Amino acid sequence: MNNTDIFFQLSSAIATVLTAGVAYWLYRLQKNADFESGARIVVLEIKEAEKTIRALLEIRNSAPDVNATIYPEDVVKIVPNKSWNKYSHFFIKKLSNDEYDLINNFYSQCSLLEKYLEKNSQFFWISAEERARLAEIVASKIAHEYSSKDTAPTIEQINAEFVNYEKLFYAMNSLYRPQRTTTSINKLLSSVEFISRTTAWNSLKKLADYKDVLG
Repeated sequence: MNNTDIFFQLSSAIATVLTAGVAYWLYRLQKNADFESGARIVVLEIKEAEKTIRALLEIRNSAPDVNATIYPEDVVKIVPNKSWNKYSHFFIKKLSNDEYDLINNFYSQCSLLEKYLEKNSQFFWISAEERARLAEIVASKIAHEYSSKDTAPTIEQINAEFVNYEKLFYAMNSLYRPQRTTTSINKLLSSVEFISRTTAWNSLKKLADYKDVLG
């Protein structure tokens, strides 16, 4: 084997090693970028989730009767993207066991809370349908009562009749109101541990290289 052959073999070997090295370097860069991006997404989702939970707590705490709290029907999702399910594997070796478990439990509680909020939303529309049906009953009753009379009912009479039926509807509201759902929402809101009040929050923000003057 002459010197030229040896030179080309060495050059080929070096080129192969360099190519592999560059490929691995690019892989590590992409992996780090994916991790940082995932960490930021989780941080932002937790911030929004806690904001929604605080709003629900304000509604509950301002209700005259906590057990009869009426939660808005349009609040259904707490963690809509479930980002932790997608990126949690990135954090297994980056967070302490306690921090990891805290975040994992936070997302589990949020998912359960969403389940009951969905039921609450369904109840709202069931209730709305019942009230619409009530209006039809009132209209039919008035039409029947005045069908044999020469005079038509006044607006005041119609409204008074509707009010009487509506009182009956609310008196029987326990048949439709999912008290267990409201109780479950209240308990979950009380038990949720805010991540922003734990060391896990600072760890997450550091991993995400996330800086927020407001916390």
